[in-house]
Formats: sequence, C-alpha cells, structure tokens
Amino acid sequence: MRQRFESVGEEAMSALIADIEAPGGEHARTLIPTSLVVRQSSGPRA
Repeated sequence: MRQRFESVGEEAMSALIADIEAPGGEHARTLIPTSLVVRQSSGPRA
C-alpha cells in the first residue's frame, strides 16, 4: 500500500487543532486515499 504521509500528518494536525479549539466536540473519521503497489515480492511464493 502507498499512502501520502504528508496528508496523514496534515489531517492529524487539523483534528488536533480542532479538538484544542473546541474540546468535547464530535470526532470525525477521516479517510486518506491509498493505492496498491504490486511488487514481485507481493506475489505467491514458488
């Protein structure tokens, strides 16, 4: 799997700041897009 870690960090910081500014608020689930990276090592072993 490939994931843009800068996006993960940005979303985490946004959530943290929102929680600091409005404690006790509702927490939203955030999905970060991923992509499948097919490599030779991800296939079945011979």
